[in-house]
Parts: sequence; structure tokens; C-alpha cells
Amino acid sequence: MDAGLAEALWTLDQPRGRVDLEGMTRDTLVSIGRVPVARERVLALLRPADRTDLDACVAVVRPSLDAAEAYADVPGRDPRAG
Repeated sequence: MDAGLAEALWTLDQPRGRVDLEGMTRDTLVSIGRVPVARERVLALLRPADRTDLDACVAVVRPSLDAAEAYADVPGRDPRAG
């Protein structure tokens, strides 16, 4: 799923006509739709103590995330370029 979502971000920077936007949109929405089930499967594998620790980390990290940093590791993409 990470690869699919990263590909979707890459696609946003491509010139029109270079990729099948309808196909990419469809595939991306399918990937996004799978996230909740995949997340629950992973969380179900954790021991209760580990889940408690993870939940505590999420409570600290999630509010500090910056959407502009989604592109931070995409070569050639300057997140400040808008």
C-alpha cells in the first residue's frame, strides 16, 4: 500500500496525459480503502502492553505531523514549491 500511495503522490507532479489518471485514481482509492482493515490486522497482532505503548506514541506524534512533509523523500519534489 505504501508504494501505491507514493506512486499517487508522484503522479500529481506529472504533466497531463503522461499517466492514466482515471486508473490511478481508481487504484489509489482501492488502496486507501484497504488501510483500515490492514491497520486493524496489524494492531491485532500486538500484545496489549505494546498496543498501549503504540497508542501513547500516536497521541504524541500524530498532532505534530505536517502534510507538507509527505513529499520530503520524493526526489525532485520541493515541498515548499506548493
